[in-house]
Amino acid sequence: MAETSAFVQWRERLAVPISDVAAGLRALPFWQQLLTAFGAGAIASLAQAPFYLWPLIFLTLPFLIWLIDATQAARRPLLAAGLIGWSFGFGYLLIGLHWVGYAFLVDLKAHLWLLPFASLLPAYLAIYFGFAAALSRLMWPNDWTRIAWFAANLAAFEWLRGHVFTGFPWNLLGYVWGGSDWMIQAASLFGVYTLSMLTTLAAAAPAALVQADGSRAGWRLPLALAAGFPIAFLAFGMLRLPSAPMPTVDGVALRIVQPNILQAERWKDEFFTRNWRRLIDLTRRPGIETRTHVIWPEAAPPLLLFEEPEALKVIGDVLPDKAVLLSGTVRREK
Repeated sequence: MAETSAFVQWRERLAVPISDVAAGLRALPFWQQLLTAFGAGAIASLAQAPFYLWPLIFLTLPFLIWLIDATQAARRPLLAAGLIGWSFGFGYLLIGLHWVGYAFLVDLKAHLWLLPFASLLPAYLAIYFGFAAALSRLMWPNDWTRIAWFAANLAAFEWLRGHVFTGFPWNLLGYVWGGSDWMIQAASLFGVYTLSMLTTLAAAAPAALVQADGSRAGWRLPLALAAGFPIAFLAFGMLRLPSAPMPTVDGVALRIVQPNILQAERWKDEFFTRNWRRLIDLTRRPGIETRTHVIWPEAAPPLLLFEEPEALKVIGDVLPDKAVLLSGTVRREK
């Protein structure tokens, strides 16, 4: 069926600004390209928890591809592509891993000066983005296959990031679907690293509207890739998850305790009594006699629990017979 003239006109109007954006990125000085890559990565981090604004990666990953396209004119294309990839990864992980710095805010007087060093972790992890971009630049086709090549390389280096030096697999691109029980089910088929590869392929697909040399390309394949994988993830998740309520387990009754204590106040002596009392009072609220399991947050007890017999006795007095407490606690080896 022939395309209607109205659709052709709409497509042409859309193609012009897209190709103009790619051309504009190509024309930027290299330092501005690095800043653009950093900003795109920072925006892309909002696709992760707790925001899960996953459409943002469909806007930002094409920028990364076009910036790698632009390195063809650099004196050292591999180095330029590596720096572009690192800059994107640094922005992405610096914002996405901002919580790492919270540990230095517990005791401001003692540890605030260490806060800038929290950026060293995302700076190191961004190296994997840089290697993926540089390796991709080594064989960078002019057509849409460059995006598939980049997606495969980035997934491979995400796997390395998750395993080298014991690994740090936080903020993998496949995690952007974690906000939807349906969408994340695709990880059950082939694991999160393959899910990351397919997610990258889909999100970067709009970049294929422009060839690596800056000329325009067809729109059907980019649209199919960008829409096809998310639709497939959704369809599989809807089929896999039961529509009926999940069955309960007979004989199990949980109590989940969340005292909601600020991180900066968790270990200060002046808040010890309040924090401990809040944890115990929430645990012993009416109905505790019917609970079989009580769950506390990570490191909830504001003390070295195994060195405090009186605290263990208080817990034993609060819990019903044969009830189980699940909690993380700080331990000290003597």
